[in-house]
Amino acid sequence: MTSIVWSRSFETGDLFIDNQHRKLVSTVNELGAAYEQCAGRSNIARILNDLTNMSVVHFQDEIRPSTLDFLPMTSLVREDQRIVSFISRLRIEYINGLCEITDHDIMTIANWLVRHIRIIERAHTAVAV
Repeated sequence: MTSIVWSRSFETGDLFIDNQHRKLVSTVNELGAAYEQCAGRSNIARILNDLTNMSVVHFQDEIRPSTLDFLPMTSLVREDQRIVSFISRLRIEYINGLCEITDHDIMTIANWLVRHIRIIERAHTAVAV
């Protein structure tokens, strides 16, 4: 499984949001590594808990008017809610032994995160111009 490599092109210029994006990238990479190394249910469950909590906090922060008031928030919020639901459901089912994590699950989260960061970065760049 390939890790997400942080790129300067992901940076928005908003250090608060950029730091949260970096932490999300790091946590998704940690999940991928734990999955590859068969790190055990408790470790993977902890990472899923961290990822769920970070995602919820990040999206609440991101929709604050002072943060990204120039974005068309409706579609962004809808997509963010879908991925938080996906991660939350995956976490609950995994913790309760109802499913196993797959590389498809991790790639879904990773692809969504990169897409999310690029949308935010483009929005910041468009406003800065």
